[in-house]
Amino acid sequence: MGYATVQHVPSAFTYAQAKRVHDQIKPIRGKDIKPLGQRRDYDQYSVKMNGEDVQFVCYRTPVVTYHPDDTITISNGGWASVSTHQFIDQVLGIRANGYRGNTVLTIKKHKVIMDSIIGLKLRWEGFGGNWSILSGIKTQFSYRLKRKEANNVRTRYKAFADYFKGYIKLRSETIKRRWGDDYTGICISAQEIAAAFGMSDLHPDQAVWSGTNEILQKGSKKYERAAEEMLALITSDDHEKWSKAALWFFGHDHTVHVAIVDGKAKQFDADYYMTRRADLGFKKFDEFILKWHAEEVLERVQIAEGKLPNKAYAGWLGE
Repeated sequence: MGYATVQHVPSAFTYAQAKRVHDQIKPIRGKDIKPLGQRRDYDQYSVKMNGEDVQFVCYRTPVVTYHPDDTITISNGGWASVSTHQFIDQVLGIRANGYRGNTVLTIKKHKVIMDSIIGLKLRWEGFGGNWSILSGIKTQFSYRLKRKEANNVRTRYKAFADYFKGYIKLRSETIKRRWGDDYTGICISAQEIAAAFGMSDLHPDQAVWSGTNEILQKGSKKYERAAEEMLALITSDDHEKWSKAALWFFGHDHTVHVAIVDGKAKQFDADYYMTRRADLGFKKFDEFILKWHAEEVLERVQIAEGKLPNKAYAGWLGE
């Protein structure tokens, strides 16, 4: 099902309009199904009566139900899918899209997250008017950073933070690019990666550069172990361990295997290095310590009507 197909589905804003659509459509021969739009798409879009209610159906879900009192109920049936959202937009002229598993409707320029269990009940206010929401707005909560508590957490890691700032300043240089703008970055050699993280058991000619996802994605299988290892590194007084932590924060999202240039085990070409943006590492460090102390630095707040939850701290508490 695509956008071109759903364009053949008729719109209806009132009960009378929906009932007229239903009554005028002939059922598919041999089937008790009245198709919406093109007849060949009857298995995708259909209309039926449920008592006195008229239901516009997308696949098996009665997405839009028209009641005799001229109220309308929108439901996604638990399917916050592109197909469902296109159907709502086509039938009611209400822009619909997904947001973290929910259906979001734009009504009067406000974003409304629909309660997927009870649906959203509304009424058309007439020609030249708009939709009035009667019930079914899902109460939404979000998280925000408590600045004082966040700064208190940062203070606990000041020793490493000061080292890391000096590390970045000392190693920063202008990276010339063949295409695009030059940028300030640091060069990291394959030899450093091998010394800090060791060689792969499966591929002894490759060093293993641990990825930052391991220390930043709460809820993942590797998070607890990796985060505790990182904490041990940054809370030590050992500069060698601090150096490993710095390289880890400058790593890619996923673990990278760095191949040896000359093919000899545990030997690297001194000129073989990778570049990373200079501001990247410290941002990852700050995110790591705040995520580890998320319960301390975040507070849960109810969001204002017409707004969407802040995505910035999604998953910080391991949901």
